[in-house]
Amino acid sequence: MAKTSLQVMGWLISMCSWGATVGVFLSHKWKSTSVEGLPVLDSVTYMEGLWDSCEVYPTGQRKCITFSGPLSSQPNVVVTCRILLMIAILLGVVCGFVTLLAFKCTDIGPEDRKSEARVAFWTGLGFLACGFCVTIASAYYMHDIVRGTSLLNRTTNLPPYQIHEALKIAMAFGLLWLIGGLVQLCGSHHIEENDVKYEHDKYNRNMRQEYI
Repeated sequence: MAKTSLQVMGWLISMCSWGATVGVFLSHKWKSTSVEGLPVLDSVTYMEGLWDSCEVYPTGQRKCITFSGPLSSQPNVVVTCRILLMIAILLGVVCGFVTLLAFKCTDIGPEDRKSEARVAFWTGLGFLACGFCVTIASAYYMHDIVRGTSLLNRTTNLPPYQIHEALKIAMAFGLLWLIGGLVQLCGSHHIEENDVKYEHDKYNRNMRQEYI
């Protein structure tokens, strides 16, 4: 029962992280400018994500421009983060579906315990890889913001970009995805230990019967 609970817990954590990753992947709130100290009429907020950049006016109106053109003409940080998040999203779908096969409550997966443990182990590694992809992408984008802000402050008086909510969510759920993968691995390890113990007890019973 404990092994199934760990699997379910790891799967739920990973699927929540997957949903959050899809949301931030499409969001334009990865970084934004600060309007502190600016006149109300001039307080235009600039926001950017992985796919577009937006201007938000004091009246609430928003004007967004989608990044277009070949990948070579777009910032390296944007292209790299897109690739990492797409890998995490696609791998998360595969691992999330395959994990269902390892649950004892399903009849479509392997029936023996060793196969279930093997499935849980490899999907746990897959969830870990997803978490690493999201975390690395978030950290890389944060580093680019900090480096760009430092350079902008030295050369111009324009308002610098700062980390916005989507990037914070991406980092948080990237770390949470790592936890989900570790929980999944713990569930698979528990299965293997129980299976070895079961085989050992079965062997001892057979030896006693032959001795009698």
